[in-house]
Amino acid sequence: MREILKFRAWDGLNKVFTYWTMNDLCNHTDLSVEKPSFTDEWMLFIGHKDKNGKEIYEGDIVRSGALLLAGAVYWDKYMWNVKDYYDASADNPTDAFSEGVFEVIGNIYENPELQCN
Repeated sequence: MREILKFRAWDGLNKVFTYWTMNDLCNHTDLSVEKPSFTDEWMLFIGHKDKNGKEIYEGDIVRSGALLLAGAVYWDKYMWNVKDYYDASADNPTDAFSEGVFEVIGNIYENPELQCN
């Protein structure tokens, strides 16, 4: 089954995330809920969940328990990747997402101190 296109938007002014599907954005009729603006930071659901079943979005900070290393999820030309993550046993970092290796421990907006430098 194909995963629905999902987004989240970081409202830097109010310091909150809002979560949207493509259907929500195209058919937005609830005027009590403000649609995200073009100035919000938009992040895409990468199509994988962490080892606890939590959806992983761009900008999430993930940790691999085996490596005790944390990095931010980002799009790297052709695939999803994790900043400063390298696992020689994986064919590519995307395989690690599908294997449930990672755990979401925060995100770059609310927890920037969790990233490795």
